[in-house]
Amino acid sequence: MTQKIVFFTTGMTAGGAERVVATLANALAGRGFDVLIAMVKGEGSAYELAPGVRLRSAALEPGLKNLPRALRFYRRLVAEESPDVVASFSTKSDLIALIAKVLFRARGRLVVSDRADPYTRSTRMQLACNLLYRWSDGLVCQSQSVADYYRRHCRPARTTVIPNPLDENSAGAPSSADRAPTVIAVGRLSPQKNHRLAIRSFRRIRETFPALNLKVFGAGPLQEELEGLVLTEGLDGHVTFEGVVPNVIRSNADAALFLFTSGYEGYPNAVLEAAATGIPTVTTDFSPGTAREILEEGVNGYIVPVGDEDAVVAAAIQALSGALDPSAIAGAAQRVREKHRTGHIVDAWLGVFRPEVAATP
Repeated sequence: MTQKIVFFTTGMTAGGAERVVATLANALAGRGFDVLIAMVKGEGSAYELAPGVRLRSAALEPGLKNLPRALRFYRRLVAEESPDVVASFSTKSDLIALIAKVLFRARGRLVVSDRADPYTRSTRMQLACNLLYRWSDGLVCQSQSVADYYRRHCRPARTTVIPNPLDENSAGAPSSADRAPTVIAVGRLSPQKNHRLAIRSFRRIRETFPALNLKVFGAGPLQEELEGLVLTEGLDGHVTFEGVVPNVIRSNADAALFLFTSGYEGYPNAVLEAAATGIPTVTTDFSPGTAREILEEGVNGYIVPVGDEDAVVAAAIQALSGALDPSAIAGAAQRVREKHRTGHIVDAWLGVFRPEVAATP
């Protein structure tokens, strides 16, 4: 009998967690599982889905006022689909599924996945996670640092660390070819990503490497402000805003440097893809510390304190000056690829779901 797996999430917009859902769903469908993605809001998926992966949506507007309707949607979903396991993939969907399980005894095995940073959530939201996650049938964290947090605050939940799978379509092949005079920064144009730091640092980096240009990939509410900063810093013509571009790392595999200046993250796919592609990387040591679980300090890049412009500039100049050995970077890229290989990650998820689901259908 074919095993049924339901992924439950807030929506399938162009985000990191949504990409992971699509990657896992496609891989599981390819192995013969019956796969459904259920969403609280939205109708379609920003990511291509394999034939056989079904979508189902409550089509609700965001907001606490719609919590009762979201709970009814989840209870009806479980009753009608009778999945072998539900895997929830966002904080809001986690809490909806767990409330339904605790208060209304919604049937079925429920595995939740924390995709955010417990250290930067609001106190109220994190308390809700700490209280409710213990009722799950399994808690998956992307990094050891987050798993350590929940092992202290959320017993007796069974906690497993499974990093993001690498999207091979997004990562480029490691290359020893000459690098283009380009620095790339990737991420939503929002305060969290701190592109202001990247732009200010880049002005100082160009004092040593005047041929460089910076490409910023992403969209968001701070674009106009950041464009103004570019003019203020005298970088007009040297910094461009490229918008949202698919497979951005693959398309810029020959970049001289990947610059990531975020203040906090979950498990950023952009850093993962840059490391797997072999682009020298400078990243902040964003909370909760997952950069150190992707990057090898001094081998394929440098990790600097959050918000420290001097450290960003110094590390970037060091990387651009050839301090990182190309063969060592290539070796690290292969290790990143193996650790995050989709087949390996899917096997790990199946092991969490339960033994009978883990068996090949």
